Amino acid sequence: MNDFPENSLTVTLLNNNSSDKNNGCSIKNNDLYIKSFGEPIVLNIGGVEYYTTRGTLTNEKESYFDILFSGNYNINLIKKENKPDTLFIDRDGSHFRYILNYLRGDINNLPKCPIIRGELFVEADFYCLQGLKQILYPYHFYQSKILPQFLSNDLIKLIKDSLQIKKTTLIYRASENNFSASLFHELCDFAGPTITIVKSKDNIFGGFTSKYWSPSTQYQLDDQMFLFDLSNLPPVLIKKSGNQNFQTIYSNIKYGPVFGLLHQGLTISSDCNINKDSYFEQYYDFKGKGKKNYKIEEYEVFKIDI
Repeated sequence: MNDFPENSLTVTLLNNNSSDKNNGCSIKNNDLYIKSFGEPIVLNIGGVEYYTTRGTLTNEKESYFDILFSGNYNINLIKKENKPDTLFIDRDGSHFRYILNYLRGDINNLPKCPIIRGELFVEADFYCLQGLKQILYPYHFYQSKILPQFLSNDLIKLIKDSLQIKKTTLIYRASENNFSASLFHELCDFAGPTITIVKSKDNIFGGFTSKYWSPSTQYQLDDQMFLFDLSNLPPVLIKKSGNQNFQTIYSNIKYGPVFGLLHQGLTISSDCNINKDSYFEQYYDFKGKGKKNYKIEEYEVFKIDI
C-alpha cells in the first residue's frame, strides 16, 4: 500500500448522532465536508482495507453508497502523511469482500456456512443492499417495513411446519396505496398464495392463504389458511382444521384481505388507517380492554412462492 493514484478519495464519517433516512438506509450527514473527488477509493471497514471505485460502490441504486455519493452529502477529506486517504466505516470488515464482490457482479461465491450467511445478511441490511439480502434469504420478508429481521426470523420459524417458502415478493403496501381496498385488489388479485402482515399499535399479526384474491364477491374454502400473531411471547400460529367458517377467505372489492367469515378471524377494511372497522380475533388493545376492532398503521401483502 505504498503507491496509490493521485486525487484519491479520502472520507471520514464524523458524526454518529444525526441521520437522514432513505429507503430505510441511515446516512450520517452532519459535519461532512468535501474538498476533492477522485475515482479510486480506499475503504477501511473496521480496520480492513479494500480498494475499489465509486462506480462499483454505487452499482445498486438506493443503497448506502449510492445515497452517500449522490451529491447530497458532503464528504470530509482527511489527508494522512505518507498514507493513502481512506473512507472509514465502523463496521465488521471480515465479510465486506463478499459485499464488494457482489457489487462487482459476483454472486456465485457467497458463503455456504449458515452462520456466516447470517452475519453477512446483517451487513447487507446496514448497506441497504436489497438484492444481496434477497439472494442470501429469498424466503425472508426483507422488503417489509413492518418486520425487523428478528421478527422475520420468528415468522419463518413459526410457519415452517405449515409452509415451506422459497421466495417472498412485496406486491402491496397500504401506506403507499392510500389504504385503498380497490388498489389492494388491483395489485393482488390472482397473484396466487399470499401472506398479509398487519401492524396496529404494538400488535403485529396476519394471515396466509394458498388461494387467490378476486375482484368478485365470493368465499373460497382454503384448508391451508392460517393466521398468526407475533405480538405474543412466544408467537402464535392459529389454525382450526375442519372449521369451514375459519378455513376460508372472502373477496370483496370494498374490503382488503379477509380471512374467515367477514368480521371473524381477520378482516381488513378499506381506509383502515382512519376507521375501526377492521377485526382480528386475537387483537388486544390494553386501553380498549380486549376490543377486537382497531385502526391499522400499516399492512403489507407478499406473494409467496412455495
